[in-house]
Amino acid sequence: MVVILKNKRTMIQVQTNDPKGLLDKIREAIENNVVVTWHLDNDGDFLPTQEQWIGKAWITPLITEDAPNSLYFGIIESKQQRMTKAIYGVFLGRFAEMLLTHFDTDMKSLCISPLLVDNIDVFTK
Repeated sequence: MVVILKNKRTMIQVQTNDPKGLLDKIREAIENNVVVTWHLDNDGDFLPTQEQWIGKAWITPLITEDAPNSLYFGIIESKQQRMTKAIYGVFLGRFAEMLLTHFDTDMKSLCISPLLVDNIDVFTK
């Protein structure tokens, strides 16, 4: 997905020389069971493998035309359950942990927004 963002604040922003390459590496690591804490759904979004968190939210990747060295990750709220601080914190923390554990050398920096961001994260207001 390619989008143009006016507001760069997002759930997770990764600075990298190759955003698409990093995203491909993450997906490949999940598909090859190198990363076992996350699954990919049919839309290419990420969901945790821990049963208690399945279906509560999804992490969705965004690559933008106006930020060629950035890979963004937003959160999608479940239709069955509204976003909570616990859900946001767990998804945010565990996804960042996976990135730092497996892809640290592919990143220049990783920034995290403490709050949901309009037009990036999908949630009920």
